[in-house]
Amino acid sequence: MIESHSMNPIQQIHPREAYEHITKGALLVDVRERDEFEYEKCDVESILNIPMSQFQTLAQTLPKDKELITVCQSGGRSFVATQLLQAFGFENVSNLVGGISSWKNEGLPVK
Repeated sequence: MIESHSMNPIQQIHPREAYEHITKGALLVDVRERDEFEYEKCDVESILNIPMSQFQTLAQTLPKDKELITVCQSGGRSFVATQLLQAFGFENVSNLVGGISSWKNEGLPVK
C-alpha cells in the first residue's frame, strides 16, 4: 500500500474547466478498463488510457511536468487514481467530477 506523505485534499475539476485545461496542454488520464474506454471516450487529443487494474504499475510512466486530470465513468475510480498519483509524488493532478457521465451531460465531445 502506498502512503501519501502529504495531506493535500484531492483537487476536483468540473468538465468544462477540464476541457479548457486540456486545450491548454493538460493530459486526460482515463482509468476505465480497455473495453469501457474503447466503447466511449472523451474526444480530445490529449487522452491516455491506463486501466485501474494496471494503474499502480503504469502510473509512474506519466509525465510529472504536465497537468494530469483523471477520469472514469462516474468519478470514483479516478478519485482513487488521483490519490495514488499524489502518493507517487505528482503535484498537478485533479479528478474529473462525475466522470465521463458528467462530461457527456455537459455536451462535451465523445467518440
